[in-house]
Amino acid sequence: MTDNDSLASSHSDLNSFLFSEVGVDASGRTLSVLSVLARQDLDPWQEAGSLAQLPKPSAAARLARLIAMPASLLPPADASAIAANLVTLLPVRGNAPGPSIMPVPRGATQWVMLALALLAAMLAAFGSRLIG
Repeated sequence: MTDNDSLASSHSDLNSFLFSEVGVDASGRTLSVLSVLARQDLDPWQEAGSLAQLPKPSAAARLARLIAMPASLLPPADASAIAANLVTLLPVRGNAPGPSIMPVPRGATQWVMLALALLAAMLAAFGSRLIG
């Protein structure tokens, strides 16, 4: 598996967005979001991840600017409409419920270590009484 394959599979929630059709280039080839971003020397998965972090209207405006670049045959109005449809395929990020990592308060590690040391001492003291 290449690095790109690994990256694509690790961000598979972005694939439906990235592989969606945007339009056709001057030579008649179908353009996907991925190909439009790559032609602009942008990392498609990174850019899609950045767009997913934005509110949908902001993401649509940014994507419209990207797909209406000079090499594109899309007029800005078409690019805006296409972008508005495409951003609906982005996963919801930032506000989505899911596992989160809570920060450990300062000094908590020392308290945990102290509690474990006390527990070990108690087990050693009472364990010898239970066995003997």
